[in-house]
Amino acid sequence: MKSLSISVFVMLLGLLSCTKTTTSESGSSKDSLALGNQNEVFSYDSLTVGDSLAVSDSIDAKYRQKVIVFTGLDKPVLDSLYKGELYDSIAPQVSYTRAEVQSLLDERKATYYTQTKADVFDFLPGMHQTWDRISEMAVVGVENQYLTVHYKGYGYTGGAHGYAYDLFKVVDLENQKKMQLEDVLDLAKVDWNKVLLAHADERKTNFFEPQKLSYTQNFHFDHKGLTFTYNQYEIAAYVYGIISIEIPYTAIYSALRPEFKERMGLEAPE
Repeated sequence: MKSLSISVFVMLLGLLSCTKTTTSESGSSKDSLALGNQNEVFSYDSLTVGDSLAVSDSIDAKYRQKVIVFTGLDKPVLDSLYKGELYDSIAPQVSYTRAEVQSLLDERKATYYTQTKADVFDFLPGMHQTWDRISEMAVVGVENQYLTVHYKGYGYTGGAHGYAYDLFKVVDLENQKKMQLEDVLDLAKVDWNKVLLAHADERKTNFFEPQKLSYTQNFHFDHKGLTFTYNQYEIAAYVYGIISIEIPYTAIYSALRPEFKERMGLEAPE
């Protein structure tokens, strides 16, 4: 069963000197995954922090972040999973216990409000606006001891529209490493432009430079094939949103690593 706990960050109110009452939340849920007939390999627990406050007379700021707290994963793997979520450049010297993750979340939240209060003076809208930063980290699942983690988020800081992103990271639980595309297949054996365009269908007419379309390390996979995700402005204009292209294993079978094919139980296409 999942549990949810609520707490109030009173000290943050004084630090930020906001102009209206600040509400804050911290939630948690716990689950675990067992792989086959083996003992439980790892467990995970989610943490959520969030606030909404006024940073000026015309701008409110909203913040919400959800991350997963893992046990049973090596620190280098955790550093990879938390980059961009709990730190941006240099990994913290922590083991990512629940308490340490909570502390890092609180620091990032406080930094967001401090920076927003400073930035708001460069942009004073005529009408009331709500700026926000929303992000969520979730476990998609485990297949053949490959863990897939999904990151999605949205933000707005004035202007014509906000931004959104969709990211995936895959972890090899058996070997305790974050997967790169090179671990799945031999990149040189695939005509990426041809394969990707063939599976992009009519969407390719919207791409900036379809003749230069290539793979991305923002990928994940299941028993059917690989999926590549391209975020806003990456290969097409904002209006076309986030674009995902699914490539069946049959289209790239000869390039797949033998160990990957064996572990995923893939058979040669007829």
